[in-house]
Amino acid sequence: MQLKKANLFAALGLALACAGTQAAETYTVPTSVPEGSFFFENFLVRFAKNADLLTGGEVKIRPVGAGVIVPALQVFESVQNGVLKAGHSTSTYLVNQDPLNNVFASYPGGMSGEETLSWLYEGNGLKYLQEYREKEMGLHSMVVGVGSTEILAHANKKIETL
Repeated sequence: MQLKKANLFAALGLALACAGTQAAETYTVPTSVPEGSFFFENFLVRFAKNADLLTGGEVKIRPVGAGVIVPALQVFESVQNGVLKAGHSTSTYLVNQDPLNNVFASYPGGMSGEETLSWLYEGNGLKYLQEYREKEMGLHSMVVGVGSTEILAHANKKIETL
């Protein structure tokens, strides 16, 4: 019985040692925003650091700015077509394909960041997003950040001073 336990622990130790030496999986992740921008640094770069930390270095994400690998507005399409393993973009750029994407985007007059987060995590919004993306595009969606609603100047006269 002692020998069986010793063999079991030896096998577990060997398995854990081998798992620790497994090469890291690296994902080059282009985005639809410029490198160095607020969204690049606070969403994608932070996500990459958290992925590295939470996986003990087994998953590496290399963020790449808009237009370096694929055009900024073709990130979703490039993942769908297998050109990329992963990408970072916003549903805002998909509204013309299907207006339902507005629900998942920061459109003018939409929910605030706090309201969006509440809906995503308390109102099943993330579940709806993932089901929709999987069914309509064959993609798995993850939320790496939430921006504010688009509040731009809308006027019927030219704004010349503030």
